[in-house]
Amino acid sequence: MVDHIHAHLAEELLLVALARVAAFSPFHFHRVFRAVTGETLFAFIQRLRLERSAGVLLAASDLSVLEVALDHGFASAATWMRARGFHQDATIRLGVAHDDPAITPAEKCRYDACLAVPEDFQPDRWVNVTEIPGGKYAVWEFTGTAHDIQAAWDRVFSAWLPNSGYQPDDRPCFEVYRGGLDVDAKAGIFRCELCLPVKAL
Repeated sequence: MVDHIHAHLAEELLLVALARVAAFSPFHFHRVFRAVTGETLFAFIQRLRLERSAGVLLAASDLSVLEVALDHGFASAATWMRARGFHQDATIRLGVAHDDPAITPAEKCRYDACLAVPEDFQPDRWVNVTEIPGGKYAVWEFTGTAHDIQAAWDRVFSAWLPNSGYQPDDRPCFEVYRGGLDVDAKAGIFRCELCLPVKAL
């Protein structure tokens, strides 16, 4: 089973499907897996994905964290959204960057994939709830690939900011994704808004 997970790490790995491969009921499979590996199935899969992603980022510095994450199975947020009645085309999503990749090593950059939820939303063990601070933001429309987005952020800081009369505020930058993401799915081109928190000089 461990070999099967290794071979399909970039794919969606659901407990029910893996239990079927192992010829166990989901309940017994999870208990046996934890007893044998010392980890829950979810923790084991996440650890392997993180380790493999970190290795790729160390070896290929020209790749973005988002590109590597999508290539290594971290695209299951859509499965979680659908299961809870959130439709991608109607839900506002945010990507919150907590570190500057020009300063922080790529493997240590923190990035939260978020979506707007109603006030009465109850989180489960897969997600946390947080609030994005309000205030003044400079906003740019971006269309391109995951590889292009860092260069777009760099242009915001190097070309727009110096003569804007503003300085970055002490709040995280984020990207806003509205409606369908893909402009050209085959080419990996998507659109979003780049949001930089600012305050007057």
